[in-house]
Amino acid sequence: MRIDCTVHAREFREGELRFGSGKDSRKSADLARDPRLALHGPSQDPGADPMAWPGEAKVSGRAVRDESVRRGEEPEGDGFRIDISEVVLTRVGGMDHLVIEIWTPARGLTMTKCYN
Repeated sequence: MRIDCTVHAREFREGELRFGSGKDSRKSADLARDPRLALHGPSQDPGADPMAWPGEAKVSGRAVRDESVRRGEEPEGDGFRIDISEVVLTRVGGMDHLVIEIWTPARGLTMTKCYN
């Protein structure tokens, strides 16, 4: 079981998603042991109009150490880039279904509609 921690310095640079964490943090040690990760975007309540909901996003892949990533302006810290294996966006497609868009390097973009 992985402990949930805040990710710092998320950014896209040179086409790659990068992030940092505190030097020698538990998260860094965990990623050194098992580099698999899933980074979830913030979730919002759909509210009264589900069609206005922007959806939820998730990026999955493997963390690769990248010393060019810094935690803010602090010189100390552990940096990573994500070797992305999957990106998923789930959103409301209509009052009777969800739309799940999945991108992988091998298959490209696919879309599934799930009806209730």
